[in-house]
Amino acid sequence: MSQVYEVKHVSGPKEWQGSHGPMLSYKLDLDNNGVLERQVELNRKPESRAPAVGELLALDLEETNYGTKAKLDFDRTKELSQPALPTGSSEVKTSSKGSWQPESQRDPERAARILRQHSQGVAIQWLAAEAKGRPIELKDFFGLCNEFDADVNRAGRQARQEPRTEVAQSPETASGSDSPASPDAGDLKDIEMALDCIWVGANAKARERVALYMFSQLEEKDLLRACNQLTNAQDPNTQETTLTAMKARTVKWQGEALPADNTTDESIPF
Repeated sequence: MSQVYEVKHVSGPKEWQGSHGPMLSYKLDLDNNGVLERQVELNRKPESRAPAVGELLALDLEETNYGTKAKLDFDRTKELSQPALPTGSSEVKTSSKGSWQPESQRDPERAARILRQHSQGVAIQWLAAEAKGRPIELKDFFGLCNEFDADVNRAGRQARQEPRTEVAQSPETASGSDSPASPDAGDLKDIEMALDCIWVGANAKARERVALYMFSQLEEKDLLRACNQLTNAQDPNTQETTLTAMKARTVKWQGEALPADNTTDESIPF
């Protein structure tokens, strides 16, 4: 049975040719009572209304080799009482020059949830290595999560106070000797989302490495420009050129090749 989700973020669309004609593919971040689903793909016909941030959708989600796919339950979605949406929210806001914002600024609630999930996961790993089966009270577990939260927040504040290492304008001159600044969890995930707008079949580890390079090595204005270019579906040539440059710089910075993508089948349209 379909579940009801609130649309938290929309990227795209990408156009592709289906068996019955052209289709548009949207990437959605969805919220189901506090449980977040990231980068879920929803396909719609070009004449259909684009999904909107804040909209409630009844969806069936399916895990595939190419990510999570969503199928819209039209009848149940029609029955939902929709919240009041901002004027113009029925159209997807594709990024343009100067419009990209870090996750922590655009959606602080979502950024906080991502950080907390990260801290909980690290706390569990730490306990598995250190506690060795000894019982621990829930309040102590949450205290450990708070410590990891605080450490990431301290690193984020320090990164904002200290200027990022300036990166050269060509991959050949990029240096791999600089230590990366510790990223804010929300900002880093947001850069990964920008990469997903053009990087089809990205290997998760490779995407994380490129996002870390962009966050820690690019100056603020260069990071803003790169993310705008990556998310601008109206200029696919610049999207591809920017992605290629960021991947090459990451390889130069780390001194090793990126993990191979999940698929290289160019016949897959999304």
